[in-house]
Amino acid sequence: MENKIVSAFMFSEPHEQELLWVKFNIEDPYIAEWIITESSYTFQGKRKKLYLEEILKQERFTPFRNKIHYIKLDTNFHFEYEPPFKEIFKRKVKRFLNKNFAKKYEFVTYSELASFYAEMNQRQACVPYIQKKYKPTDIVILCDTDEMFDFNDGKIEEFEKILSQNKTPFYIQKFVFCYDFDNYTNRERKMPIIRVHHLKKAKVQFIKHPMSILPILKVGVPFIFEYTFCFSKDAIWKKLSSFAHVTEMNKDDLDFCFENNISFISKDKIDKTYKEKKENFYEKLILDRSNSPSFIREHFNNLKTGIVDPNYIENRKKNHIERR
Repeated sequence: MENKIVSAFMFSEPHEQELLWVKFNIEDPYIAEWIITESSYTFQGKRKKLYLEEILKQERFTPFRNKIHYIKLDTNFHFEYEPPFKEIFKRKVKRFLNKNFAKKYEFVTYSELASFYAEMNQRQACVPYIQKKYKPTDIVILCDTDEMFDFNDGKIEEFEKILSQNKTPFYIQKFVFCYDFDNYTNRERKMPIIRVHHLKKAKVQFIKHPMSILPILKVGVPFIFEYTFCFSKDAIWKKLSSFAHVTEMNKDDLDFCFENNISFISKDKIDKTYKEKKENFYEKLILDRSNSPSFIREHFNNLKTGIVDPNYIENRKKNHIERR
């Protein structure tokens, strides 16, 4: 390609290392550099260890080390967060309407807003390095550890064609798997494709998670994959507990989700609306070139988590949670 492709993402916990190894193997032929940020604080403001440096000393990461730029952060952004006046005023208005006009406006807690603020600042930490090292037209992939670009098997030509036919920034459809590497989610998610010069105009967080609904380019053979929560049950619980998002689930709820192969939810919250959404009901796939990278298929037996109950379809019938 005429322009280089760089990948920027965050790293957090040791359980992500298997996904990191998979990501490096899939992306290595076409990624010029991985820019990885890690913070010594969780999004909730709790102190944590820095793990990545030690993990990268493993022999299996040796082929990739010269293409990694590691950024360490030691600022508690959660603690630094102060709600803007607009947010405070908006809350006062909602409280007034709820109290005096029987409205039912919901509130995002200040703690949750502070967690999103921490996430935003950790993502943004890669920008100065990218702007200094790369030319304005180089491609930047803003992603997470569990999101992978597969340009192998001739897919790079299709990506170059898309770049030539569409003005950046734009979004491309992802294939999303959850709980295991063959467990498809039916979710419609997108990945931003931008150039270095776009980083001057908008925060990374708002490019990756835009507030408005933007069109998603759908491709013939997919080359963007997300393997969210594809690790052990204990690791999933730990990740949920450290999320920027607030969860009301407990471990029994989590086991219920694995048993029925459904999206995260508390058992007592499953209602008609939940059952009507296809993206809440996952399904096992037979992997092939149309739905997975060759590296995943070749190493599936070693990668698979096996946490989804193989009898999930029967379990849904038994628990009366079949999709409507």
